[in-house]
Amino acid sequence: MSLPGTRHFLLFLLSIVVLSIIYFQFRVQHIWKSGASAQSIIFFPQGRSANESSPQDKPSNQLPPKKKTANQKKGPKRTTVFIVTQMRSGSSLVGEIFNEHPRCFYYFEPLHSVRYYKDHAHDSPAMQLRMLDGISRCEFGGLDKFLTFYLDTRASHFGGMRKSKMLQKLCRKYNSPKGRVCPIPRDVISDRVGEVCRSANFTVVKTIRVDDIRVFRAIAESRDRTGNDVKIIHLVRDPRGVTSSRLSLDFKDESSFSDSKVNDSKVENLCKWMVRNVQFKDQAKEWLQDRYKLVRFEDIATSPLRVVKEMYAFVGIPPHKTVFRWVKNNTNVTRRIKDPYSQRGNLKETTNSWRDRLTFSAVEKIQGACGEAMRLLGYKSVKDLVQLRNSSISLIGKLDAAVIHV
Repeated sequence: MSLPGTRHFLLFLLSIVVLSIIYFQFRVQHIWKSGASAQSIIFFPQGRSANESSPQDKPSNQLPPKKKTANQKKGPKRTTVFIVTQMRSGSSLVGEIFNEHPRCFYYFEPLHSVRYYKDHAHDSPAMQLRMLDGISRCEFGGLDKFLTFYLDTRASHFGGMRKSKMLQKLCRKYNSPKGRVCPIPRDVISDRVGEVCRSANFTVVKTIRVDDIRVFRAIAESRDRTGNDVKIIHLVRDPRGVTSSRLSLDFKDESSFSDSKVNDSKVENLCKWMVRNVQFKDQAKEWLQDRYKLVRFEDIATSPLRVVKEMYAFVGIPPHKTVFRWVKNNTNVTRRIKDPYSQRGNLKETTNSWRDRLTFSAVEKIQGACGEAMRLLGYKSVKDLVQLRNSSISLIGKLDAAVIHV
């Protein structure tokens, strides 16, 4: 080839290289600028709100693949159960029903540590999902500061370590300098908790801090990569009972609560939460198939052993004899229990206590805000004071036939 021809050929190649670089930069900038926020990436398709979903209800992104740590052995497939509810709905009782199983790794309110750690700076949807996903996999790397905060919390009404039999046993293996509740060194706490988690046959997480069960979608759909599964127990309670129980905490010295004590927005939010998370037999999304069950606190109160058997059957774990023993000894206690956070008590009395504590005007206010939730969940309205105070009249009816429940 002549010198002029060679020069033209080289110029031609250089032009192609320059154009390729320009095109590549353009594509990178375009993809970067179109990125969604952390919340929309993790929870919902881009451009949709938390209350909307696409026709397929598919996540816009999956959780990133997890690298196996050096000390992590490949164990058998396992199930993680998420008990999802609202405050004062009986979730501590339901959690304890699983905690009593000797092969259960129980984690009580994990999002408490995310929300209250230091200045609340870490309380984001992404970190909440990271915590829940880590527990479901028994992988706690990078969560050491939350674990230390969670296990060392001394508040008597919380005490995360004391609520889990396996975590309590782990913490007691370490000496307690300066009265620490759980003095596991921070540099090994993630590994130690992970080892205990993996030693169990299944995991149960109880939380009152999940607004929408769709946050579990990414965890459930990671089954193809992990082989693990997710089950969701949606625990509900009569909103009149929930409200009365909450008021008993706020006004400890009062025995009766009028409509002026009832917070309209809190009651509305409670009942909207119930309705938003109810799943129907003919409408449940594919990722929720065989993974969701609604449980009413009142059904546990009236038929505890039957409901316990049904919950364990749903989870796919045989109930242990210690579970039934605990249920028999702690759900029909005759003496008065002063601790409002106790898992023990007379459940039948607890179920109806709101009928003596709320005035009729307060009940009317709650019923007015919760009509749809009460209809779906089988809670009957009262029409006058006589009906309210007559405890021989049952206010627990049948759930809507389409609701997926135990």
